[in-house]
Amino acid sequence: MMDEKIISKKSNIDGTIAGGSGGALLIVLSENLTSHPLISNLLLYLSPSIAIGASLFWKYAKVQIEISFKEYKFRRYVKKCQYFLTESLKDPNLSGKRKKELKEKYDILNELISKAHFNRINSVELHKEDYVELLDSIKIK
Repeated sequence: MMDEKIISKKSNIDGTIAGGSGGALLIVLSENLTSHPLISNLLLYLSPSIAIGASLFWKYAKVQIEISFKEYKFRRYVKKCQYFLTESLKDPNLSGKRKKELKEKYDILNELISKAHFNRINSVELHKEDYVELLDSIKIK
């Protein structure tokens, strides 16, 4: 059996389109809306730089939106699981064995939440001067 490689569907086309459309819009504005030749020329010459800026902004915004959407989906999934488990544990008709299984699953879910939280904290790079004062002030014995 051959190993299949997963191909990423991400592309830079949408960023290019955002930059290109922003530049084209500035060119149209410079030719049609301004009667002053200095403003028209300025918009015309600045349009490539503004297009690159718009493209970079769109790429950054898209990444941030995707990250926040994934976090939202994770939080929603966790809340649904917690709700299901807590409501199931409240059922008086559950057997002791089933309650034990659900409690174990609830503990596993809480462990998953903790790991996700600590992985997010660990992914942030801290400089020594950022936390030395805090640790010194705590003075754990």
